[in-house]
Amino acid sequence: MTERALRFASEYVIDADGKAAAMRAGYTEKSSANTATRLLGDPRIQAIIGEARTRVAASAEVTAERVIGRLAEIAFAPIADKPTLKHQLVALGQLTRFFAPSRVELSGSVTMIDPDAVRRELAAKLERIASTLPSSSAKS
Repeated sequence: MTERALRFASEYVIDADGKAAAMRAGYTEKSSANTATRLLGDPRIQAIIGEARTRVAASAEVTAERVIGRLAEIAFAPIADKPTLKHQLVALGQLTRFFAPSRVELSGSVTMIDPDAVRRELAAKLERIASTLPSSSAKS
């Protein structure tokens, strides 16, 4: 494995943007997208990225319990607080690859939704997820 490939893996962990990571690792802009696709398909690179993400999550004390708790706080926060919370959540989601990149093309119509219905649906989903987690009292 080349030094640039290893550098790509390190750079990719920063923002999960393959093309940008390839360019920061020293690949040309012209070849960066193809290089990123090729490197991300390499099991050795995937392992390096996975290990790095695990270290980052552990050092930040990111646990499923904390993430779900924070999502619940956001879901039930006053509407006025939503824009700031949304930006924080999107940044976290993009870094951890829970959300798609910010450049997404959409077409079609817009449908108005009932925020209370969305909150109820999210609460039900969070409860289902929480019920699958081991109890924190089991840690001893």
